[in-house]
Amino acid sequence: MLRLKIMAITTINQAIITGMVVTTIITMVITTIITVTAATTVTITTTMVTTIITMVTITTIMAIITITMVTMAIIMTMVIITIIQAITTGIITIATTTDIMVGITTTIWQMMRTIFTGMVTITTV
Repeated sequence: MLRLKIMAITTINQAIITGMVVTTIITMVITTIITVTAATTVTITTTMVTTIITMVTITTIMAIITITMVTMAIIMTMVIITIIQAITTGIITIATTTDIMVGITTTIWQMMRTIFTGMVTITTV
């Protein structure tokens, strides 16, 4: 009888120990799943952050390129305006020189006409 009680208690103890082992294994599996899920979430988040940083970098580079292109356009416009001003100044200089030459020619012509008129007047008198 005592032996039967000991065997019953031993069986109950083994069942309890087996239950504890199974519970521990299930807890370890759940902990592993949670750890893997957390690690995957961290990896995905890191990848997303890296992607966002890359996009910000690309956007910054595009902004710098745009600013550079606008600056180049402004410089080119200034160069073209300077060239047009130089050409205009040249044309004005040529026109002024031509005007002076016409004035000199007109003055010489008037002087020659006056001299010729004077000579004609002297010879007729």
